[in-house]
Amino acid sequence: MAVPIYSVGTATLTAGSNAMVGQGTLWVGNVRPYDMVIGQDGSVDLVLSVVDNTHITLLFNWGGATQTAQAYRILYTADDPFTQTLVRQVMQSLAASALVALGGLTAAARQGVYFDATSTAALFDLSDAGRALVDDADASAMLTTLGFSDFLKTLINDADAATARGTLGLAAVAASGSASDLGSGTLPDARVSATLTADKAFRRGNILATVAQSGGVPTGGIIERGANVNGSYVRYADGTQVCWNTLNGTTVAGNINFAAVNYPAAFVAVPLSVTDKFSSLAARFSTSVGTTAPSATSITIGLGDNGAGGVSINVNYLSVGRWF
Repeated sequence: MAVPIYSVGTATLTAGSNAMVGQGTLWVGNVRPYDMVIGQDGSVDLVLSVVDNTHITLLFNWGGATQTAQAYRILYTADDPFTQTLVRQVMQSLAASALVALGGLTAAARQGVYFDATSTAALFDLSDAGRALVDDADASAMLTTLGFSDFLKTLINDADAATARGTLGLAAVAASGSASDLGSGTLPDARVSATLTADKAFRRGNILATVAQSGGVPTGGIIERGANVNGSYVRYADGTQVCWNTLNGTTVAGNINFAAVNYPAAFVAVPLSVTDKFSSLAARFSTSVGTTAPSATSITIGLGDNGAGGVSINVNYLSVGRWF
């Protein structure tokens, strides 16, 4: 049971100040708010709060004379008045708090509470999914609740487009400064694997390549061009083939046929062919596809000379057909 007066040590009280300083005092646990302080001259004040064992804050500025390290008395407030004062303060605080607004609500299942700009309380529906989201500790956990994979969370967290391209595996584009390629719908050569076959992707490196096909479906390059001792040729992925060459011979009087000349690339069937000659005596000479049976691998050319013969002349042919 506490004694009604505490007077251990001495105290300094300064006129006009609410600070009370003790010397040799143990105020914590022995003094509480609203206990009465009596000075050496009989002046009275009340304790507002106990700061520590040697410091008290008074309810009012000290109205008595200044005393330095002199005797004092603190009269304990009875429990009932002390408790009543605290209860009144608590009730006042509650009356001014949001609890009053909450008291006007009718609680319901799966609902939350919010306050508008006028501090009026209201209820809103809160689904199980919403409560699960609100319960998450951080943004990463929220994204997981929303169904985002770790990969997508990393992408969302990227600070800029270059970092995002790195996350997407396009770091080389970002590093080369060719991000505009993505915006224009094209990719630089470095972004297309050189090991992709022509049936997967075409690029500058394999547009001109050996053509091929399987069951009529192209599986090689788009255009193939070549030359050999038999002339020049071009093959296209759709099966078209063009062959040409220049032949030289000496005419004889009348008509002769060049011997069968192999095409630089074989056709799959007899092609359509045309011939022509190069000579200043154009009216004297004539050329035609030879009368020998047509072939998919060779051509004969007829050369006519209305003169006495013995003229060296160049003859061209052009043959168009299919390679498959």
